[in-house]
Amino acid sequence: MSRTPHDKTFHQLMEERSFFLPFLKTYLPPEIQAKINWDSVRFYRASGKHISGQKQRAHQSDIMYLADFMGEPGIIWLHGEHQSTPDPLLGLRIMQYQISELLNYAKANKSKKLPTIVTLIYYQGTKPYPYETTLASYFANPVQGLKYLGHPILIDLPNTPDSELAKHTPIAGVELLLKHIRHKNIEPHLPTIFEKLKKTDPSLFKIVLEYLILSSDASQHRLENIVRNTLPDYEEDVMTLAKRLKQEGQQQGLRQGILQTAKNLLLKNLPVTLIAETTGLTLGELQHLQQDMPR
Repeated sequence: MSRTPHDKTFHQLMEERSFFLPFLKTYLPPEIQAKINWDSVRFYRASGKHISGQKQRAHQSDIMYLADFMGEPGIIWLHGEHQSTPDPLLGLRIMQYQISELLNYAKANKSKKLPTIVTLIYYQGTKPYPYETTLASYFANPVQGLKYLGHPILIDLPNTPDSELAKHTPIAGVELLLKHIRHKNIEPHLPTIFEKLKKTDPSLFKIVLEYLILSSDASQHRLENIVRNTLPDYEEDVMTLAKRLKQEGQQQGLRQGILQTAKNLLLKNLPVTLIAETTGLTLGELQHLQQDMPR
């Protein structure tokens, strides 16, 4: 998509060292200027296309410069805002772009720490910009909002002792299962898990049971014995669920077999109508198969 004259001119100017250096020296805070090695400042790139607005309009209004901040990597982020109507979410929108850029940087430089980003917004609206752009201004409770933003609370399940998880009534049984489900041998943990499941909401039991049957190596016979001893009211559920899952697996296997047969017949260039009649697949399904097959 072609850029507007505003975008185009902005980018042309900001890529010229004879313009962007005095520009940055005019607008960057003195404490930042004092840290910059100006010989190191260089145009890096436009940050790429961003999608905004109800019409999903693509635009490129962000320019980045690399700089040495007293021996540490830094990015000077310049956003040119050319919209005629002020966007009250401008500060939040730019942060979204920057998080995406930091993620790209981290993937490309896995052994390096993230650089400092200093942001300038060059607003060219028809009227003065009426909104705040600080992150704090977007929160109903700025102190609490900033306290937890960027500070996720890590729940490290593998590193949490079983004895601690066992105290988490009424979710202890589920958490113990989630912790041990990936172990090669979960069976030694099953008695404790099912004992703790006694205090779990009954509506969760079938969800947990199906997960256990599908994701662990525990035998159905072993599960039935443990449930019989700890949760006898659910013994029938175990058998019914195991039977249903087995049937679904058989049906899925049959479906895969039919699809493979259809692929083989297509490779032999047999008429599609004949293949549909033979396999029971629709013409649409066969068309999708043909599209997915190597040519």
